[in-house]
Amino acid sequence: MAAGAWAGTHSDALTFEGFTSGVGAMLMGRRTFDVVSAMEGPWPYRDMPIIVATTRPLTDAPTTVAPHSDDIAVLLRRAQELAGVKDVYVDGGDLVRQALAAGILDELIVTVVPVALGSGIGLFAGLDHPHLMTVRNVAKDEQGLVQMTLTAA
Repeated sequence: MAAGAWAGTHSDALTFEGFTSGVGAMLMGRRTFDVVSAMEGPWPYRDMPIIVATTRPLTDAPTTVAPHSDDIAVLLRRAQELAGVKDVYVDGGDLVRQALAAGILDELIVTVVPVALGSGIGLFAGLDHPHLMTVRNVAKDEQGLVQMTLTAA
């Protein structure tokens, strides 16, 4: 995915393993859960406790995954209890927007993949007002993807 000068740029982005080592629990949207569950290979989050925001029952979910239905603040508090002193990873466009709108997201790591999907739900689509963020870091991963670390301003 990287070409030209960008291909030769040093890779300094967080790896998945590096990122998840600081995460104690995850709050995941239902669509994200369904996509990850359909992927080939072992469950990528191993024994990390995961709350899936859903009103529908989960079938064949790992034992570390539990469905919950509540507002974002309650879901996040529950995930923080599970995470202990570590971070909570919020995954899924709708949940990220809800957390941002509620003012309870302190850091956002966005990895840009150079693929135009043509459909789907935009990460920030539907926010009712602008949310100022500060760029803390921009990095490149091994494959040439761009990773931005943003904090709430």
